[in-house]
Amino acid sequence: MRQPTQRALLGLCVTCALFACSTVDERRTASGSKAYLETPAPKPLLIPDGLDKPGVNTDYQIPPVSNQASQLYGDDLPVIAPALVLATAQGTYLEETQTLTSAVFDKLDDESDIRDLVLRRVFTHLQNESIGFSIPSQAGNVITTDWILTNESGDKAWYNFGDESQEVGKRFALNIEPASHGRTARLSVTLTDLVVADGADLVDYIDPFVKRELEAELLNGIIRQYSLEQKIESQQRLAQIRSGIIAELGFDEDGNGAIVLDSEYDIVWPKFQLVLRKLGFNVKDLDKSNGLVFVNYQPSESSWFSGWFGSNEQLPLTEDDYRITVKAISANKTSITFKDEASQPFTAAKTSEIFPVIAENFALDNLDI
Repeated sequence: MRQPTQRALLGLCVTCALFACSTVDERRTASGSKAYLETPAPKPLLIPDGLDKPGVNTDYQIPPVSNQASQLYGDDLPVIAPALVLATAQGTYLEETQTLTSAVFDKLDDESDIRDLVLRRVFTHLQNESIGFSIPSQAGNVITTDWILTNESGDKAWYNFGDESQEVGKRFALNIEPASHGRTARLSVTLTDLVVADGADLVDYIDPFVKRELEAELLNGIIRQYSLEQKIESQQRLAQIRSGIIAELGFDEDGNGAIVLDSEYDIVWPKFQLVLRKLGFNVKDLDKSNGLVFVNYQPSESSWFSGWFGSNEQLPLTEDDYRITVKAISANKTSITFKDEASQPFTAAKTSEIFPVIAENFALDNLDI
């Protein structure tokens, strides 16, 4: 049993040695034979006298390259793909036709200005990374970073963990372009300066692949931070919805008898949907922007032992259609006004009759979501 084990270890060592010989530059070039470099240039087709030149299909014709790329052959031709921008946060996406390192931000349900929303995302990431920045223009659509100094490992094999490193300095410009409709804005990142201290020499040439990689790294960091904030806010909001809310009798802004909740509108609205479902209301239609809910009350029949384990959840209402208005009274106060099918508000007495059951259900923790 020892020989197969030794052979397996030997094969693993050989494999590691082969991978260890691969440098960064070698991994960015095509492997295999470069014999195509010695291929002679094709001669033009000779057409005998008296014959017409045949038609040529141009569907697969190789487009001409610029003069700057005329020497990209063999080992000088990089074959790596450019770094990708990952739009992982809600409300972010990429544009297929956009060649810049950019992403589009959508304001979703946020009522703030789209430019301010993107600025907050950028400021949060730069401050968390201790990156200095400035806004040179009064419009505030362009943000320039200070020099970002880092120590990067040199062009070595992946297994080499030596102390040699290069000091890299980079600066970026971030441009915010709000759309005319005001709901979205494009955030593009451009590497404006790059200096690498390679020993005693300074290199300020910006390789296009390195440029794209550094730009995508910064933009992905902004989007990741935004995604993390969204997850934290979602968890906090979910915890608030699942927690009990204190209710009291009061009045809405129009002076009608209402149930007043000690919570903000965005928390009461989803919690109220759970309470309605639990009490036997069938939601026919709703409009959050106007705080309107159209329901039909169809209470379930109470069993003979329902009163043993708490109050009876039957409301003193007939099986009928009702309209409900949910409005924010203040930042932390929300009113709920029940109305009949003709939009006539319940009287204060009738609101008092349904209040105990509704208040009891709003006070429950961990309602099924």
